[in-house]
Amino acid sequence: RYSEIFIYMDIGELCISSRNPLSDLAEIDSADASEKMWDVVSTERQVYCSQPYGIDFDINTCLDTGGVINFQEFMNGRGAVFPSRDVSTPIGNFWHAGVFVRGIAFGYGRLNGALTTDTFDNNDIIGSNITPLIQYDPNVDEVTQQLLPAQWFPLHHKVLPGQETSMLLDYSFQRAVLEIRFNIKENLMVHSFRYANDDVQAVVAFSDWRRGHAEPGSDDLGINMGGNVLTRARIYYPSIATELHLNGGVESDRHYYALYLSGEEAKDENLPIAATPVRNGSNKVDNLMPGSYVIQCRYDCNHDGYPETVLSEDNTFEIATGPGIASRSMPCGCGINSPASLSLTCDADPGCY
Repeated sequence: RYSEIFIYMDIGELCISSRNPLSDLAEIDSADASEKMWDVVSTERQVYCSQPYGIDFDINTCLDTGGVINFQEFMNGRGAVFPSRDVSTPIGNFWHAGVFVRGIAFGYGRLNGALTTDTFDNNDIIGSNITPLIQYDPNVDEVTQQLLPAQWFPLHHKVLPGQETSMLLDYSFQRAVLEIRFNIKENLMVHSFRYANDDVQAVVAFSDWRRGHAEPGSDDLGINMGGNVLTRARIYYPSIATELHLNGGVESDRHYYALYLSGEEAKDENLPIAATPVRNGSNKVDNLMPGSYVIQCRYDCNHDGYPETVLSEDNTFEIATGPGIASRSMPCGCGINSPASLSLTCDADPGCY
């Protein structure tokens, strides 16, 4: 169970950039280029942990930064508040956001059947620090890796066509909030792989829903498992934001409401601007800026932790300038738009589609 797996995450910086165009982060090949690229909005390192991994405050950044409470806020949908500062660019569009995750570890790793120990934040842990495994896509050889940006350091959101208005910092003195999201909680699985000496290791890591891997791979051992976490950033202003209530839901662990800006392209390869699992009755989405939106009813058809299947999509609708509350009806959840009626082939929960 997710609730039984300890998770430790070490975040060093949150950054945004007004540079555009930029094809990808592989073009940053020096510290000077990185400094020119990014405006650093974080002021201090934070470690999030589902449970303490030590009692020594001198070497336990989790306890020192309130990491247990921050982890709960990060995972429950409200979001953890990261210390920040004003950026050097005071006005205009930002085109990139980056979360520099220094390390991430999960519990219950095993080597040849025995529990493994690893190191996180200079502490010994029972589990695996999977950071080296998730930097590159599966089956990417070592030579090609030198030409590609790492997938995890940073987690990178690039503004694509149709998303331009979501990363606008204007010249007013209204309080602005930078929100960065990435998919972890429902997106976990157990991976196993065999080393050249026939040792077999198993780790908890991200589902390979997006970038599947097989053993052996062209990365010698087939152990790379990057590319399966998506990132989305936006800037909103609480003083003019609206709260949206979505009605018509029937509770499900595999159905989601996904909101996109109406003009966005490549919806399948990007996190929505806002999302929520479907619950009975009214589902609430906070802090939507004025603009045109669409809602999708999405389903995790493959049961791999990501709702890749679009069951239905409503018409474009407008969110007015807030503050205020808006309502929208969108049937979604168990027994609605069943895969059978849409000729989908997937293993649906009995009686819950």
